[in-house]
Amino acid sequence: MTVRVNSLKGVDAGRYYTDRLPSYYLDGGDPPGRWWGQASDRLGLRGQVDPEAFLAVMAGHDPATNVDLGRRFGEGSVRGYDATFSAPKSASVLFAVGDDRVRQQVIDAHDCAVESVLVWIENHAHTRLRQQGHIMHVDAGGLVVGLFRQHTSRRLDPQLHTHAVIANRVPAPDGRWLALDARCMMVDQRTLSAVYHAGLRSELTRRLGVEWETPERGIAEIAGIPKTVLAEFSRRTSDIEHRLEHKLARFREGLGREPTIRERWRLEREAVLDSRPAKRHGVSLDQLHEEWNRRTLELGYKPHGLVERVLYRTRRLAAIDHQVSSALADTALKSLGEGQSSWRQAELVRELASAVPTTTAVSCGELTEVLDGLAEAITADRCVDISPPVPSGVPLRRDGRPITEPAVDRTLTTRVILDEEEELLARAQQRIDSRRRRSREIHFVERLSPGQQDAVA
Repeated sequence: MTVRVNSLKGVDAGRYYTDRLPSYYLDGGDPPGRWWGQASDRLGLRGQVDPEAFLAVMAGHDPATNVDLGRRFGEGSVRGYDATFSAPKSASVLFAVGDDRVRQQVIDAHDCAVESVLVWIENHAHTRLRQQGHIMHVDAGGLVVGLFRQHTSRRLDPQLHTHAVIANRVPAPDGRWLALDARCMMVDQRTLSAVYHAGLRSELTRRLGVEWETPERGIAEIAGIPKTVLAEFSRRTSDIEHRLEHKLARFREGLGREPTIRERWRLEREAVLDSRPAKRHGVSLDQLHEEWNRRTLELGYKPHGLVERVLYRTRRLAAIDHQVSSALADTALKSLGEGQSSWRQAELVRELASAVPTTTAVSCGELTEVLDGLAEAITADRCVDISPPVPSGVPLRRDGRPITEPAVDRTLTTRVILDEEEELLARAQQRIDSRRRRSREIHFVERLSPGQQDAVA
């Protein structure tokens, strides 16, 4: 998973992005941040991010008037969320050693893929408000997002990634500014990752004709880039992995068991922090491209030749037609059914995105719309909604569910799974009934006299 969402808390939550991030790795090499989102437009925030306006939004204020956007934050309040989108290493290598045209195509494909996911998040964003003592879950009227794209890792290896900083204030239907209900975004990070990677693959296939290795968990590398090159430009990942292995070994030795999923996640986070290298200053992006070319040559590959071997290898570009859509639906439902008995629609989107053919070459915005529409069609035609019935007279959200129901509570399954569960329950009941009859028979015999027992036997 290479889209991760982290909560930003405290009074200085936004200052990292205005004070440290722009010059954290390079001297003027990364572009300035830019505004994105329907709610940004409502606040008059367009184009390049102004640091003061960004800090005002992260503090919960309207940048133009300094009026509070809803209730004031406390010192420990969540001020926003950092959704970080990281390109596969092979795409970053193509950016690192490609010419200006190739480099720009990679950047544009990445930006497009990021924005397509943000559109998906915005279309499914909710907030909560209280009505007559009850919590209602209503559609949000857009997001305020600052986008900060970077090109390198902390080890100054090529690593194209974007921090999408989503403010924790969204407009509600009644005009108030309330906190974003971020549970969907946090729970569905794998969905965000799958949609981003499907969109990026489609864009790079469409723009540069690249081929892809077989995706694993929805993520794939560009075919034709040697593994030695990928490893050379993954020093930061190697640092983290070595540190994590050390932590895992100490955990096993100390507790005599494997860590749980949550414990491993914490160890991974610690490994990231513990292995952070010291910052280097005074390095320009042009200097880094020269260094990256030199390192590629030292591995025995000419940068130009390396790029040429991966471009325009896909001869038959594919679209998402009816046949492909049908195959995607079958694959997604099979994958979900093998791993779980029920799911949410966002999980269906995840499996659909992961199954998109690597020869697909449509715009990432179109692809995201197709995936969302296909998930809705599958939900209506091939799934059974096992959520509580929709009460009469209750207003509905965009997803067709009542505002009295949290967005993460809708549950789907299939008739096949329900039939299988009913059969299992019937068999279990038969075994219970058989054991009860046997128990009654034994109890009856035990109450008989020895002679009567012999007669029964």
